[in-house]
Amino acid sequence: AKTNRFNTQPFLPRWRNQEKPDQAAAPKTTTASAMEQLARIDPEELDQFIRRFAQVASQEQHKFGIPASIIIANGLLMSTADHSVLANDYHNFFRLPCGPFWEGEQVAREGQCYRVYSTAWLSFRDHSKYLVALREAAGVQLSSTDYQAWARFLQQHNFAGEANLEQQLVQLIKDMELFYLDQKK
Repeated sequence: AKTNRFNTQPFLPRWRNQEKPDQAAAPKTTTASAMEQLARIDPEELDQFIRRFAQVASQEQHKFGIPASIIIANGLLMSTADHSVLANDYHNFFRLPCGPFWEGEQVAREGQCYRVYSTAWLSFRDHSKYLVALREAAGVQLSSTDYQAWARFLQQHNFAGEANLEQQLVQLIKDMELFYLDQKK
């Protein structure tokens, strides 16, 4: 039986060992996708990020019904494993925008208004509340362990404006075996 690897050895996701994808097949863009940016991070740092936030993600799953794997994968992608300016300087690990009802601190980056948090934990909690509000506004029910449905949902609702978000989240969850974090209630 396969065991949960991330408590015993560093992650070495399959996608980091593969040859680069055929560049001609993908359209050229001026900015790298979140997954491409994440691929530049040392695997040990990815492992540290997961270990740092796995318990928080698990607690959020139990409280809000969002798979822990989605929370961790989304945090990894959106913050480039805590290497983005938003995560480092403003504790915004999910690129959450201000929006018309945001009354907290904010910062303008690249022509966009983003939420500012005093701690990483507050960012994770607000991310959970944000996703629950999005889910309720859409009127859909999603399982707390169905990371693929959640990834599709985030893509459909253009979360953080990231192209191919569903594919990136699912690939990251599978490659890094983050599905082990998802626990049935």
